[in-house]
Amino acid sequence: MKTKFEVVIDANREIVWDAFQNADNIYEWQPTLKSFTHKSGVAGEVGAVSELVYAENSGKMVMSETIIEKRRPD
Repeated sequence: MKTKFEVVIDANREIVWDAFQNADNIYEWQPTLKSFTHKSGVAGEVGAVSELVYAENSGKMVMSETIIEKRRPD
């Protein structure tokens, strides 16, 4: 499964980029996220694998995330 999201944020690109690079902020924009566990690779870099657990519809969803591309916004 591939998912793509697009959101317009009224803020300076550098501020937004820095916020997204800080893993502690992930809970701020994913309110149903219950846990985030780094599994392999260099955290936050291409090739890194993580497990995310969400509380969804009275249940739990477990997702594996692999970073396949990382680039600063232009």
